[in-house]
Amino acid sequence: MEDLMLYSTSGYPIQVIGAGYDGLVARVSMDHVAKVFFNNRRGKRSSKDSARWEFDIAEKLFGNGISVPEPLGVFLFSELTKNILHDNDPFKGNFRRKLPENPAGYIMHHIPGAVDLCKVNFASTEEKKSYYALYEEEIEKARELGFVPNDCGPSNMIYQQDEGKVYLIDFAAWLIS
Repeated sequence: MEDLMLYSTSGYPIQVIGAGYDGLVARVSMDHVAKVFFNNRRGKRSSKDSARWEFDIAEKLFGNGISVPEPLGVFLFSELTKNILHDNDPFKGNFRRKLPENPAGYIMHHIPGAVDLCKVNFASTEEKKSYYALYEEEIEKARELGFVPNDCGPSNMIYQQDEGKVYLIDFAAWLIS
């Protein structure tokens, strides 16, 4: 694998906005969000390989008109260990032992106002069903391209209310048939 460039946050206060089995998601600038990967605990992929895998899938989906945050590149994030993992971290430094020294991740455009779909308080059941239907449409488009979307569910999509749009996220467990 090619050497990766180091991503600089230029003093931006990094904010962890989510975490999961394979990594964490952090707002790293006004316009960018990063998904940063632990070394895969399943022993199959390094942080770099996981970042490249998920970026490649996101790039193919985005290039084919599927609703995902625009992927921008894969980088190393040495500043995370000193800028996130401190006493004010909402996760209380629990990632310190999981992150490699220079974790890799991929950068995507930040979607202003987007939230996890499972955290939205919808006005009605019909409104909720309409957004889940949008999600299912995007998943079906991905399947038509030959992707096997494993780990699907409300925590793997975000909702942007102003646009009325659902975005797919988290492709770490996806496969290509």
